[in-house]
Amino acid sequence: MRVAIAVNVDCKNQKGYDIVTAYKEKTVLQFAKRKSTDGLNVGDIVYLWLTKPISNFMYKCEVVEIDSKEIIDDTKYYYNCEQRKQIINKDNGIYSLKLINKIDEKHKDEVNLKQMKALNLTKMNHVQCCCKDKNHKDMFDYLDEKFNCAEQTDCEK
Repeated sequence: MRVAIAVNVDCKNQKGYDIVTAYKEKTVLQFAKRKSTDGLNVGDIVYLWLTKPISNFMYKCEVVEIDSKEIIDDTKYYYNCEQRKQIINKDNGIYSLKLINKIDEKHKDEVNLKQMKALNLTKMNHVQCCCKDKNHKDMFDYLDEKFNCAEQTDCEK
């Protein structure tokens, strides 16, 4: 299965999270289970759509563990740590997502929702919590292509 999950990266928002720095420093991050992500299994692909000010798909990850016994302390990546409650806890459940690939500068303008809407791959204006492969197959096929292309140096734009 392939899913897209929204990550709030707004430094002014109470739930803002500096995922860019987090994935620079770690290869695996944990995300709380959500009702909308039910059915994810180890090996599934998760695309992370970053909210404003980035508003773009930026990371392709793989689910490598579900309900880990150990919680990674990532509070240093919270923009508003003193206001934000710990979202990840063992009671809610955890997905551990390993970074597979980051979109490169050359392809970043091709993986925003405005561009995908122009190509008739989606009707979404933003990723609301989570969207799944079965409802957005064309968009996910396109994301696969662009993220795979970002790995290759001789790939056409």
